[in-house]
Amino acid sequence: MTYQSLIVNRMKNVVVFGVAVALALGLGPLSVDAVERCDFTRDLELGMQGEDIRCLQTYLNSAGFTIAESGVGSPGNETSLFRELTEKAVIKWQLAHNLSPAVGYFGPQSRAKYAALVDGQTTNPTKPTDSTNDAVSAAVMAQIAELKKQLAAAQTPTPTPTKTPASTGSKSDAEAMIRAALDAIDDARDQIDDGNPTAEQIDDAMADLEDAYDDFFAAIEYFLDGKYDLAYSKADDARDEASEAEEEAGGRSLEGDADDAIDELDDAIDDLEDAIDDAEDDNIDVDEAEDHLSAAEEYLEDAIKAFDEKRYDDAYDLAKDGLDEVEDAYDYLEDADSEEDRAEEALEDAWGELEDAREEVEEADDDGEDVDDAEDLLDDAEDLLDDAEDALDDEDYDEVFDLVDEAEDLIDEALDELD
Repeated sequence: MTYQSLIVNRMKNVVVFGVAVALALGLGPLSVDAVERCDFTRDLELGMQGEDIRCLQTYLNSAGFTIAESGVGSPGNETSLFRELTEKAVIKWQLAHNLSPAVGYFGPQSRAKYAALVDGQTTNPTKPTDSTNDAVSAAVMAQIAELKKQLAAAQTPTPTPTKTPASTGSKSDAEAMIRAALDAIDDARDQIDDGNPTAEQIDDAMADLEDAYDDFFAAIEYFLDGKYDLAYSKADDARDEASEAEEEAGGRSLEGDADDAIDELDDAIDDLEDAIDDAEDDNIDVDEAEDHLSAAEEYLEDAIKAFDEKRYDDAYDLAKDGLDEVEDAYDYLEDADSEEDRAEEALEDAWGELEDAREEVEEADDDGEDVDDAEDLLDDAEDLLDDAEDALDDEDYDEVFDLVDEAEDLIDEALDELD
């Protein structure tokens, strides 16, 4: 079954259930009346102005060839000006109906095609032509887009429900899942339309999308009957099937991406634990790295929970946050010096301080000052640094730090003697 034939077969259901959803969720009625017929008495092109252009924009918006998603030219905000956005929408409409040249000039050929579409003229009364199917499909897509807009605007956006189908019985949870299913269907349709899938991919995707429509309509029926637990379950199924359709059409599967991110984080945590153990063996202070590890483990736990609740967006983001923590831990370990390196650096600095102090003592001696006590203190400091060298060779790093501290104290005392 082709995409167009599926949409045509579903047209009545979409419109009927679209109205039902809008009413059941407390929305204004979804318009299903035909758009007012435009009386085009002239050719239209870029730069022109008039109410016939406003009528053209209204028709294009209702037929799925949207002038703008929001603001000027968007549904309900049509204008009397034929500008670039209108031209682009006309080109899309012309391409969809095999009109040539498709340059955005709404001339005799386009006006005749418009009249044929809105007046229901077909070459075969018993079998819709491709162009009629195009128009029907576009109209139905416009109805779904309008339903989606009204759902989004009806109230403060409801987050994707976090309960499992077995435990959901509230109207709000069912409503939220219906919204999520409609979003997923919309994403799948966009991928099929715009993602350049192969014919085989389209066939596979359409099979899943048809199942998604079936379950979505069932969810609406249950919702209207007040069976909110069943409505939730069917809408949940529709969302999963639409997600599969999007993936089949070559699109991004959020569930798959979330699952991959969680697996990546789990493996990264295992590797980080080994790296921290190795760093500890090298006498590196790993406290900060362990803090990052703990944070990553918490993110992993939260991501798994979100995934189990089918909050795939949250699961993906949480897993990525965990991977950031792992990266921060590695950055710390890479920059951290081993205890041996720090001991060597401390000892080297102390030798430098001793050399500088001896130069000051020599200058004081040249000036005739009594430097005997200062020299004795520096000699004692040198002995301590020699002992620290031995401790470094023995890998007794704590002893190195202690001896260096004592030597530096003696160096400071020696310099004080010169004051």
